[in-house]
Formats: sequence, C-alpha cells, structure tokens
Amino acid sequence: MTTNASTRPLAGRLIVEVGGSIPVAAAAKLFSDYGADVVKVEAPGGAPMRRIGPFPGDVPDLEVGAFHVALDTGKRSLTLDLASPSGLEVFDRLCEHADLVLLHTATPVAVELREGLRLLEHRPHVVVLTEHGLDGPFAERTENGTSLLAWTGRMRQHSLPDEEPLRYAPYVPEMQWAATAAAVANACLWSSEHGGEPREVEVSGVEAMTGSVDTWFVVWEFQGA
Repeated sequence: MTTNASTRPLAGRLIVEVGGSIPVAAAAKLFSDYGADVVKVEAPGGAPMRRIGPFPGDVPDLEVGAFHVALDTGKRSLTLDLASPSGLEVFDRLCEHADLVLLHTATPVAVELREGLRLLEHRPHVVVLTEHGLDGPFAERTENGTSLLAWTGRMRQHSLPDEEPLRYAPYVPEMQWAATAAAVANACLWSSEHGGEPREVEVSGVEAMTGSVDTWFVVWEFQGA
C-alpha cells in the first residue's frame, strides 16, 4: 500500500542533507518516509555512500549500491561544490527555504557551514552529526562502526568469557546513531510549531551509542560497579 506524500505528517517540510555518509543519509531517509521534501546535497562525483556495496552482480555502480538504493529513495539530489563561492551561494539560497539542515562532514567544514547558516535571514534548524562533537580534544577524530562500539564498552559486553570482543554487523552502529539524530531533529521541527527559535544541535555518535540501553554505562548507572 502506498501513501500520498501530501497526507504524511511531515508533508510541506524541506530538509537539506549534507555529507554523503550512511548516518546522515539514514537520518534524512526517515524524514522522507514521513513525507518531507529531502534534498541531498552531493559533492561532484557523488556521495561517498554510493560507493558502498553490495552491488548487483558484484559490479560497482554509483546508481545501484544497496545503501544508496535503500537510503536515498524518495529524495531529490543536488550536486554542489561547497568549497567554491558559487556552490556556497546556491547552498545558502537553498537553506533559506529549509526547515532543517542535517550535516555530517569533516569538523572544520561543518563549523564553517553552520556559521554561514547563522547569517541567513530565515534560519533553519541545524543538526550536526559528529563523532565526538565540534570542539574538544577529539573534535576532528573520525570513527567507524567498530570504533564507535569500542568507545562504549559494548564490544566487551557482547563477547564470550575470555574471548576477544565481538563487533556488530557492518553499519549497525551508524544506523543507530542516525535514528538518534533523526529523533533530535524531529524534536527541533516540533519546537518550531510551538514558537521555538531555530536550534543548533550536535549529535555525537559516541554519546548516542554510549547512552544505549545495552552499554555498561547504563548498567553502572542503575547497579553500580
């Protein structure tokens, strides 16, 4: 059964996605599923996620990768070079009409883009996905799914006694991070319907995973050491 986009809860909302990673694409996909108009801003050559398999027949193709097909359906795509003045100009004009901007880029780029968005006459909500936050000693450190789990202690909890730590299936941590970011971003949209000001939020991947119910931190919080 299909549902007309105009009847879904987020119909009429414009969401801009920037970064090309699995976490930001998955977060934006949830808004697309609920009827929002999602514009995915991709660098020339396509988003990095397009290069992640599996691919049909095991033949790499930017248009048919499993994650691209799964997480980019229902979106529009716009190719922009955000390192160029003309690209930034188009980006700002797009975001002037947006309700929400979802960012997951290198920390210096995210900081620069966020600063530019603050200058717009119509400011959208800005949610930045960042491994450790935009400032602090680990601000520019990148992580993958395995290292995200390692930071939280979950690999130890999921291992057998006296055996090496176990990892999740590929990209499961990134998808959980995405769900957390989407929930935060949706709260921002809700606030704008109740007189709230445009918000800027950082969603740390490490913190999102650490706060999960199956980490040792939660066990310690309730039971002690």
